[in-house]
Amino acid sequence: VAKPVIGYNPAAVVDTVSMGASHGVVSTGGPITSCSVTYGSLPVGFSIDSACLVKGTPVTPFAATTVIVTALNASGSDTAALTLSAVVARPVIGYNPSSVVDTVGQAISHAVISSGGPITSCSVTSGSLPSGLSLDNVCVVTGIPTGTFGPVSIVVTAMNASGIDTAVLTLSAVVAKPMIGYNPSSVVDTVGQVISHSVISSGGPISTCSVTSGTLPSGFSVDNGCVVTGTPVATYGPTTVT
Repeated sequence: VAKPVIGYNPAAVVDTVSMGASHGVVSTGGPITSCSVTYGSLPVGFSIDSACLVKGTPVTPFAATTVIVTALNASGSDTAALTLSAVVARPVIGYNPSSVVDTVGQAISHAVISSGGPITSCSVTSGSLPSGLSLDNVCVVTGIPTGTFGPVSIVVTAMNASGIDTAVLTLSAVVAKPMIGYNPSSVVDTVGQVISHSVISSGGPISTCSVTSGTLPSGFSVDNGCVVTGTPVATYGPTTVT
């Protein structure tokens, strides 16, 4: 049988940390019966089999490392050089949802979904974040909207040593709807005495207020803050208003 004749194509490869790699030899001579690294050392995470296949998963980045591989059979041997290096993957990012509506005065946090390499820095590269919001180094948008706005679209760029990726996030902010109640919700007033029944509001600010079901008794009114005031002029009730 002919002696082995081997080579790697390409002879220099760049792999990605945490991703499996496999580099087979091109053999044009006799069959390979055994193979070994006879110069240099394979990086951590790699091994070579008896057919000169170099495979593994890089565990950390490393600079160009050259090994000499020797293939053998009963008729002789041949050698081939393989240069390996490994880098982290570039970031791959996105926001989900990519369009959000926040509430004025309430803390928000919109994290990026990252499926690539680690993010080492992040910035807004198109558009501007609204007042009260900021972006951290891992592309999380946080803050408290100080007023209504939007929709406002920004482009966020994530970086690491291997490259960049961008994602678009569209932001809006609205005031919360009013959330109101009276406590107590049933009251007994006295004819001829001035009364005032204020609403308890736990939502957004009240801009207007009106009676939408029923009728206030004579002598009463409701203001734009939903405060019922007046002086009963005669007995009545119970009367319910919404």
